Amino acid sequence: MITKDIYLGWRYFGLSLLLGALIFGVAAHQVSDFDPNTAALGSRKFVNSYIDGVQVTFNTPTSQLLSAIETVSNNDLAPVLWIGASHLYQIIDFQTGDAIAAEHANRLAKADNTNQRFVQMASGNLSPQEALWIFKSVIDSGTMPKKLIFGVVYDDFDDYHEIRPDIFHKLPIFLTQNDLDKNGEGLKHLGVVISEAGGPMTAKSHASASAFSQDSPFIAIEEKLVDLLEEYWPAYAHRSQLQAWVKFNTRGALRALVDIVRPPQSTGDDRPVIRPVRQRGALDSKWRRYNLDAVNSMVSLAKDNGVEVYLYLAPLPQVPAFAGEQPYPADDYKMFSKAVSEIAEGQKHVYFRNFQKIVPWSEWERSIVREQGLDIFHFTGPGHARLAEAVYSFVNNRPVATAQ
Repeated sequence: MITKDIYLGWRYFGLSLLLGALIFGVAAHQVSDFDPNTAALGSRKFVNSYIDGVQVTFNTPTSQLLSAIETVSNNDLAPVLWIGASHLYQIIDFQTGDAIAAEHANRLAKADNTNQRFVQMASGNLSPQEALWIFKSVIDSGTMPKKLIFGVVYDDFDDYHEIRPDIFHKLPIFLTQNDLDKNGEGLKHLGVVISEAGGPMTAKSHASASAFSQDSPFIAIEEKLVDLLEEYWPAYAHRSQLQAWVKFNTRGALRALVDIVRPPQSTGDDRPVIRPVRQRGALDSKWRRYNLDAVNSMVSLAKDNGVEVYLYLAPLPQVPAFAGEQPYPADDYKMFSKAVSEIAEGQKHVYFRNFQKIVPWSEWERSIVREQGLDIFHFTGPGHARLAEAVYSFVNNRPVATAQ
């Protein structure tokens, strides 16, 4: 028998759900166009590059990467696969005519009348494990690049990074026992990732490697429910924008509180007040080793398939005293740089360069906004041109100019 209290309880519960859905719907509609990346630094822009109408740079995992490499190969060109983090596709203080490094590199190749063409796969905070996964997927697909470039970022070596679902599903891999035995600990780590997700440690075919994740009835039901919600409740389709808006503004409020306690310093020039750079801690030795394993496996895979490897340390701003501290502990960064360089030492067709200082301070920010502080990962259009010139010279065995 339903008592009055139970009835009222369910009634209030239903009304609460309805009110919550209404608030969610209104809020999601209001922020449907919110982009946390462009909001962060105002004039930041994401840019892609094309060759003869074919997109060849990607900032989200997609099977189009494999098609782009294949298209380049079919046109009697030599694809150069460039993998890295968001420093490859984000331009700070975007100006008309600016282009990303891969676009500049392709222009240099055309001007040089070479058959090289740069195809880029980059993603924010891309870990070495994810870079290895992407390269393995390219190898498995048979769309073989002639050269592999990997932009190494210090921060991305700190911690265990799971393989993101979009990389996992859109760029599937398969592992043979020979892969696990021959190509280092990094591939064994990927085998554990597959095993923990419910799949076989090794797979007989490219399709079966991801079948457990694609064909699961639970995942199929979840995907169907999500599709229905997005179709019949438009606000639900904007849930990620709402989540990003909440996170972005929460961080902004916390930064404002910090500024009350510790006001930002003045730059002493005509730029706005900035939040000074604070040096982060040293890398955890366990995770540095774990991620170095991934780079070693990437190199091993490349050599087995006749692909030359070019490793470089990504550009880093040389912070002047008025703007705060250098981003990383000097001794640990030196140790990190040495560990990456040692991967290439004594190996044929594996090369290393330190491009830490390749982009001068003036090409990191033309204006610094107080709310966000200094962005130590992304630079301006001229910085992209400078990185392209350095990388293009690097892969063609030419002297590399340094920042003045």
